[in-house]
Formats: sequence, C-alpha cells, structure tokens
Amino acid sequence: MEDGGRSVRTRRHAWLGGSLLGLGFVFLLAGCLSVEDGFQDGSPGPWLGVESELASHPGERGLEVAPSFALGEWWTVEAFWWDKEETVTLAVAGEDADSFLVGYPAGKAYDMPFIHHYPGIGEIRKHDLAYLAHDRWMKFLDFPLTDGKAWDASYYLGEPMTIQVEHVAGNEAHLVAEIENRGTASYTYNASLGAVTSYELVRDGTAWVGFDVVDHGLGYEGDLVVPYGIEQAFCRFIGQAGLYQTQGRDCEATDPGPMSGIVPIDGDATNAVFLMDAVAGYTVAPGAGAYAHLQVETPAGNTFEVEAMAGDDAHAYHHVPEGAGAWSYEATVGPNSVVLLEGAVYQALEATLPPAS
Repeated sequence: MEDGGRSVRTRRHAWLGGSLLGLGFVFLLAGCLSVEDGFQDGSPGPWLGVESELASHPGERGLEVAPSFALGEWWTVEAFWWDKEETVTLAVAGEDADSFLVGYPAGKAYDMPFIHHYPGIGEIRKHDLAYLAHDRWMKFLDFPLTDGKAWDASYYLGEPMTIQVEHVAGNEAHLVAEIENRGTASYTYNASLGAVTSYELVRDGTAWVGFDVVDHGLGYEGDLVVPYGIEQAFCRFIGQAGLYQTQGRDCEATDPGPMSGIVPIDGDATNAVFLMDAVAGYTVAPGAGAYAHLQVETPAGNTFEVEAMAGDDAHAYHHVPEGAGAWSYEATVGPNSVVLLEGAVYQALEATLPPAS
C-alpha cells in the first residue's frame, strides 16, 4: 500500500527473515532513579538538570564540529518501521563526561527508539552524535562534514557501513550509507537543529525504516526519563532445524538452538523492554502442525505469553520496571514456525525541566 508517497510493506514475516532488528529498553516511571542518587562532585556523571553544565541555548552551529546540545532542547520525530508508525518527543535532560543524555516524557512508552533503534535515545556521544544499539555505537556522522568525505562504520548487528557526504548545502549535509545486507540509507543532517532531520533506509526498492523531525524547540518543561547504560539483554530467534536459531547481542545463527533458557542480568539495570513474536507459517504456506508459542518470566516472577496458530503472526511489546536478575524463556514451535524474543535493560534516570525553584 502507499502511505505519504512511500511504499509500505506489511509487517508479516518481513522483519524476521534477514531483517532482524534488535531493541533497547523503555521505561515505566516505577523503578526510576532521581538525580540525587549517587551523583557526587568530581564524578564522571551523569548530571541531570541544573547539575549539568549545559546552557539553555545551543549557540552558533555549523558543519565543522558536532553541536553542543542545550538543556531542554527538544525534537518531535515521526518514525516508521515497515507499517508501524510512531511519533516521539525527545528532550535533552543532562550529560555525562562523554555524552548528552536525551530522554522522553514521563508516562510515555515509546517503541521505535528502543526496539527498532530510530531515532537515537539515551546516551548521545558528544563528538559525533552516535548512540547505542546492541551495545554498539551507531555512528552516522563524522565531523567536519564536507563534500565527498567518506568513512567506514558498523551497523548495530556489526554489518559494515560505508558512508559518504554526497553534498553540502548551507547548514545541511546530505549523506548516503551503504549497509551490508540492509540496503541504502539516505539522510540529512541539519546543523541548525543539531540533528539528523530525515532518514530513510531502502532495500529492494522498499523504504522499510525511517524518520523525519517535524518540530524542534528549546526550553522543554516537564518530567523526563533518561534510559542510561542501555545494554542488550537477549536476542532469541527460535525455530526447528533449517530455520534461524539465534542468540547473543548480534543474533548469531546457532542451528538448532535452545528452546528454553535462563538469562542472568547483572548490574544496576532497573527497567526493561522486550518484544515477543510468534509466526506459524514462516517461509511458505503454514502446512500441517504449524504452531508457535513463547513464554517469558521476569526476575519478579511475572509471565508474558504470545501464541500463533497456523497462518497467524502474533506479537507484543512489553515495558516493565524490572532489570537485573534471572530472566527465563520457553518456546514451542511446530513445522515452518518461529518465535522471536529480543530485549535490553537500562537504568532509568529522572529529571524535571525546568528544575523546581
């Protein structure tokens, strides 16, 4: 079907076969940490709100160096992934020694920035605006941005990227990234807004992921949650012999793979988000016995399930205020059927802008 002039492919199976996407973690307000928790003078941060040294205005910007974000600077972004669409608002809540800290309004539970990695959120590296996905820095910019400049980078599953600045016009740079096994990404960096303002990844003639900045401003007011220390927790793509079996941050093929397991998560993570998907009839017509079921149990003993009968494709996104501890999963798959489980954990930090006087 057509949507706003771009070709949109239905999501059924498309994101599982050969285009597996990971996810990060979103917040629930419960379990968040406040700015007072463990921040000390002389530490590398993080610093939120007035504890940071960020100005209220970004100052002059250009293509020569990465921008300095302003405290409370915000962007509203319309993002899509296949036929899933979402509008998100992101705002600068603070910094640490190496990164700007970008959060989103408390009470929201966005999927796109975390599960499908567009746009970037959490720790945004100061010198190149790279952001974390699958424990890798996604680096789409390399300052200064000049006509014809080229460099190599890695996509979030480790796929090689070759990036080139096609041309510069005023305060904008137009770039192209060739991403192995993913397609060609075309995007624009606008120095005045301090952000990539449009991005589209095309494969086989279809735009399957992208976003546009539709609004921008300064002086965000309200409560924000910053996902800090995002870490990929698990990546499981499970089917019977002959179909992908994957695990680990890079979703490596391990055919056949385990149908159940325990994933211990260490550290200070307080929150998690995970995607569960079940497809009964993956590559061809479902056939006899096609069936897929997946169950996940959190460290606190909460259980989540997704199930698909022959010809069905069932999926669910979950945001929970749990992080560190033992997670477990169990899958049942019939012929030509698969399940997908992906997730990451993070420490949820709170900030209120402007700070109470």
